[in-house]
Amino acid sequence: MTPPYISERKEGTSGWVEVAPSFNDELVLKTFADKAVDYISESAAESKSGKPFFLYLPLTSPHLPHCTHPDFQGQSNCGNYGDFMEETDYRIGQVLEALKSNGIEENTLVIFSSDNGAETNYVYQREKYGHYSSFNFKGGKRDIYEGGHRVPFLMRWPNGIQAGKSQMCPFARRITWLPLPILLG
Repeated sequence: MTPPYISERKEGTSGWVEVAPSFNDELVLKTFADKAVDYISESAAESKSGKPFFLYLPLTSPHLPHCTHPDFQGQSNCGNYGDFMEETDYRIGQVLEALKSNGIEENTLVIFSSDNGAETNYVYQREKYGHYSSFNFKGGKRDIYEGGHRVPFLMRWPNGIQAGKSQMCPFARRITWLPLPILLG
């Protein structure tokens, strides 16, 4: 799914990829992270003066297609999916580093989550690489089992949340029903 794209429909095919000719799937995570870092840097001064900012960063990972930046291809022991996750970890690290380098890390709430459980390739990942995307839960995305619905939910806010604390509760359900400022007091 990376350039060059087919610009004309070929006989006997269902169509073509509907993207701009300059679009490169392998650069999506990098581009998103770069834009997020720029936004944080631009917002930091006002944030320190009491004007908060909001950044929503919807990464394409872990969704298909797994289009990994060339710098991360072949870097994991779990195929292209593992490489994609390695890149995701690095890109999140860039965002967290931007908060730190701009001096706003301590008073910034970061929420990290996903929208569903493991993608349907979880069986392949388990059998080929011994990687349990759904941990020990049955199922994956698009099915009725718990492995398809359990997601990570991490919150980081050094001035507001005690480090190392974990709580096993249906917190995401509460976020769905209440605005975040009400939940945080």
